[in-house]
Amino acid sequence: MTSNLFSTLSRYDDNSPENYLTESFVYLLRLLYERRPAQARQLLSKLCNQQNLPTGDIVFQTQKAVRDGWVDIAICLGDAMLVYVEVKHDSPLGPGQLEYYYCHLQQEHVPTKQMVLLTRSRISALDTKLEPANYHHVCWYEVYDWLAMLYDVDEVSIFVVSDFMAFLEEKQMNLRKVTWEYERGVRAMLDLATMLEIAITEAISNGSIRKTAGWNWRGFYVQPDFFVGFRFHEPMYITFENNNGNSPSYSRRFSLENSHFLALTDSEQFEQLVIFIRDAYEHAPKKTDVVTFHEDEIAV
Repeated sequence: MTSNLFSTLSRYDDNSPENYLTESFVYLLRLLYERRPAQARQLLSKLCNQQNLPTGDIVFQTQKAVRDGWVDIAICLGDAMLVYVEVKHDSPLGPGQLEYYYCHLQQEHVPTKQMVLLTRSRISALDTKLEPANYHHVCWYEVYDWLAMLYDVDEVSIFVVSDFMAFLEEKQMNLRKVTWEYERGVRAMLDLATMLEIAITEAISNGSIRKTAGWNWRGFYVQPDFFVGFRFHEPMYITFENNNGNSPSYSRRFSLENSHFLALTDSEQFEQLVIFIRDAYEHAPKKTDVVTFHEDEIAV
């Protein structure tokens, strides 16, 4: 997984994941407000469900003390508007938590007040008895989509926004639509696995073969030190590795893209897999060999 600014810094933060997520989001908002005020206001208008935000300076505060608690984010828009944002990471709302913050917000002497609940999913709103008309519920996947639609942003802001979006992806706070290709894609993956199994049997006639699959891969253990298969984060590569794919000292990869594999007939695809596996196996170090790591992509 590619590292980014926010996930890297999170390793050195002693606060709760929820507090770190909150601080990271506010850092992003402050940066946008400093560098691209118009875009920051556009983002805040969606977050606060206010089409026309009042003019004036915007001040962001985290962990604002509210008598017996702390509001995660308080956003002051001059003297005209105050927004409380309650952020949830993986924990549910506490009993009466949102109601308590809402009541405190109503006591503030500003013309416009807004209560916002920011969570992973809509189901989190079931934990409050506050009337929907009294708060605005936003999900993190909406924030992700809003950030993706930002325009006319400078390079520094683009870098930070991109890294924060990657951070949300790591936390599975974003969604990607499952399209009509889903059924055909699953069938194609199973067809590739079947073709790969037959090709292994053909290329390594005296080798034992055993299926293996997990959250991140599908393939086969062969004779018994080698792994042959594909990993889901790189679906366009077939990999042949020793040590059953665990810290391999020998690795060969076959690119489905560079070989135009998907444009070939079924028989041509099969023959290319056989050639790749046979060649990779013949050059693979055996238990008695002393090797240093190298990774090659084989052109068939």
